[in-house]
Amino acid sequence: MRFISILAAGLLFFGWLLSGCVSTTEVDIHQITFERLEKIRSDKKAAILFELVRLRKKADQAPRDPTLMDEFFRLRDQTPANHSQRSKALAAITALDQHFVAEYGVFYDLLFIRKDGFVFHSIRMESDFRSNLFHGPLSATHLARALRKSPQPRFVDYDYYGPSAEAAAFFLNPVLHQNQVVGWMALQLDIHPINRIMTDYGELGQTGESYLANDQNWMLTQSRFYPHETSLQQRIETRVTEVAPQQNSGQMVIEDYRRVRVLSVFEKVVFEGVSWVLIVEMDEDEILAEQFLQNPDFYLSKILEKPDPGEPLADGRLSVGKSPVRVDVNEFARGKPGRHLLTRGVATCTGVVITYPDQFSYLGHIYPLDTAYHSPWKLLVTEMGLWWRGVAQPGNTNDLLGLILHRITQFEIPKSKIRDLKVVLVAVHTESFKGIVQRLLAEGIYLSQITILHAPKMRHANIVVESANPVIAVEWEGEEEGALSRSNRSRNLGEMVTPFLSRGV
Repeated sequence: MRFISILAAGLLFFGWLLSGCVSTTEVDIHQITFERLEKIRSDKKAAILFELVRLRKKADQAPRDPTLMDEFFRLRDQTPANHSQRSKALAAITALDQHFVAEYGVFYDLLFIRKDGFVFHSIRMESDFRSNLFHGPLSATHLARALRKSPQPRFVDYDYYGPSAEAAAFFLNPVLHQNQVVGWMALQLDIHPINRIMTDYGELGQTGESYLANDQNWMLTQSRFYPHETSLQQRIETRVTEVAPQQNSGQMVIEDYRRVRVLSVFEKVVFEGVSWVLIVEMDEDEILAEQFLQNPDFYLSKILEKPDPGEPLADGRLSVGKSPVRVDVNEFARGKPGRHLLTRGVATCTGVVITYPDQFSYLGHIYPLDTAYHSPWKLLVTEMGLWWRGVAQPGNTNDLLGLILHRITQFEIPKSKIRDLKVVLVAVHTESFKGIVQRLLAEGIYLSQITILHAPKMRHANIVVESANPVIAVEWEGEEEGALSRSNRSRNLGEMVTPFLSRGV
């Protein structure tokens, strides 16, 4: 009896465990991503503040540094009159330069400034050397305004600084003599120490980035997506910068400064009265791709629940233009200006069209022995079965999609332009969609770039592509009647997957 009870308890536990393994729970993918981005945001904020505090401590050493203080007063008060004095002065400046590099090398420059705004020395001796910050071209800089406002130690926010031709911030410290302010030491900081923190994308996948925006909505750090300099040159006019003045932090789905849909989290970073917005974002496309790849069968079943019925053909067969370029089974072709691409009889095969708008189009007719249709093991079994029946020889498979993608990425566009491609898949069956979509995602093409035209009640499809036009036409032929579909009238896979993101899978 005891044995039976133990057995029953064991069976109940096993049943509970099994049910727990197969049951689904509702998961909000957006919220999971927001939590992931918020963790990165918190780490970035802590790293920025740690670095700024470290730099402040280093800057605060300057007015207590005997070498710097001796040179400050010597250079302020002395003008070498003869060759011997000039030689000694040059040797002292060389020693000062070496001391700066050894002790303050994290900074870009050191300015010695008189109380009247005159810069009587700098390490780099750029155009601010022997200029007056209170008069002339430099009087409108953040540095000059800070000096006029208060003699106290302060951090001067990043601003374009003409003498260095880049964004510059300053740690200001007054120099005292008999308890009176007689000038300042200004340690100039370029953006690179902050950039090193913000451009570490180790946890941000292929499309995630983090950046800072100032109170004028200018990006302070470098964009991940633009090769040119973006510090104080890229305007950030998004929903984040609209709400950030009223909110300390937040999360939202927005269009970013590239007009790409992203998940965005933000938080204010305040240091010595200077306020920035720290923004961490990831393209929704990448999140959709990650989720799709975790369970492609689930999402494809939802996508294909409502196939495209097309429209009745009003006037017979579809127009294919004059002298179209024909694409046969297991072939592909590139569109030529003024000529259409055409393939007929897509039945057990799959049509694939890849277009870079206004530049080129490729049309491929992928046949059932292509690698897109099968896993390597299933493909081997299929090949052996066909060989046994005398239909085909082993090794008679192909990777037509791979050939097209190789041609495009090697000769047509750089990798950075892959996201501008448009892909349309056409079939009356579902055998190849999973393999092709997975392959496209692996190549950096996202769901929002892919459209599937699927008509399972039809016998086959004829595909017409106008060169460099992303809108393709498909003529479906059924047992009794035909229909017409156009790719621009169908939703892309990103739009079709999004409603199911919070569903249990």
